[in-house]
Amino acid sequence: MVQGMARVVVLSGLVATAAPATTWPGAWSTVAQAQIGASYDDNVLLAPSQPVRADGGQLQWSGSLKFTGDTLQLQAAPGVVATRYTDMQALDHTDASLALSAGHVAERGSAALTFEAQRDTTLNSELGSTGLVSVNRRHELRSAEFSGTRALNERWRLGLQATLADHRYDDGLVVGLLDYRYAQVAASATFSSSERAQLTLQATGGRLAVPVLRLLDRDSAALSLGYTWLPAAAWRSSLSLGASRVDAAAGASAERGVVYSGTVQRSAERDTLSLSARREITPNGRGLLGRRDDVGCAVTHRLTERWVLDLSANLVHNAALPVAGQGAGASARYASLTATARWQTGERGSLVLMIGHANQRDDSVAGGTASRLQATLGWRWNGLERTWH
Repeated sequence: MVQGMARVVVLSGLVATAAPATTWPGAWSTVAQAQIGASYDDNVLLAPSQPVRADGGQLQWSGSLKFTGDTLQLQAAPGVVATRYTDMQALDHTDASLALSAGHVAERGSAALTFEAQRDTTLNSELGSTGLVSVNRRHELRSAEFSGTRALNERWRLGLQATLADHRYDDGLVVGLLDYRYAQVAASATFSSSERAQLTLQATGGRLAVPVLRLLDRDSAALSLGYTWLPAAAWRSSLSLGASRVDAAAGASAERGVVYSGTVQRSAERDTLSLSARREITPNGRGLLGRRDDVGCAVTHRLTERWVLDLSANLVHNAALPVAGQGAGASARYASLTATARWQTGERGSLVLMIGHANQRDDSVAGGTASRLQATLGWRWNGLERTWH
């Protein structure tokens, strides 16, 4: 999915809970990756009219420091992306992220705690969300997440997840973006009917808080039933379906709807395939809750020992729920197609060519459809992992 290469997404998940101890035997490890390259964008602002072409360079770096023990795992994962344009210095930006996580795992349960801080630009953060990408505003995200599981017996397992995310925009009010905070709690019960199949019942509750405009505060809830099936060693599939409700607020009535998610994954020696579709209730930078539909496809194929091809496609429709009796809320539609070729030049280096096309339509603006073509050529250092005890 094309969002330039000006955004680093750091994913970290860790598991945990065990008996207390004063020391934990284990190993420390570090790993780092870097990439430098040149880029071209024929509509860097994704503007419906008068597109602005820009070329420039990017430097990316990410790393991790990790401790792995018998029951304890700790990790720090920083990342930086610096983007500079030849003739558009006003759009230059440096994005950064940091994820800190800790976890314990025991025989019958696990728990993890993750903190994340991210700083990027609205040129990327609003794609397929509010649809506002014609300005370069700083966006900051701070989040904390707790997750835990408990096995009652060989077939039943309980789960709990709690997340708090705080979004802030630099001078966002000037362009209609509002700082907001979103809290969500999900509780689940999973029944394993066999080694290859399981059912999951999940209840989710969320609350949106908009400090500068409290009348936009809203609560949401959802209840869904999911089924996961492993038809073969290389295949995995899942499907869930449920109902959602968003409480009345700001003169708008309560909203009821359907939420769903489905995935099909295949992993083989030379190929991987992932298909996904989901609808969820999620907030955006306008301080509104909305229904987000997201359909994606990703394919990786290894042609030879040195050549690897990646192809990904994504369709997003984010429809904001109405407030203050204004009828239908604004919506944004975003579609992207990305092809990446990687040629390994050595043990740890590779050349990377990425070509992507994206299209976005803002339904609240007449003639609000825009498209862009992007290309990036760079060299990636795959990093050197070091481990010590």
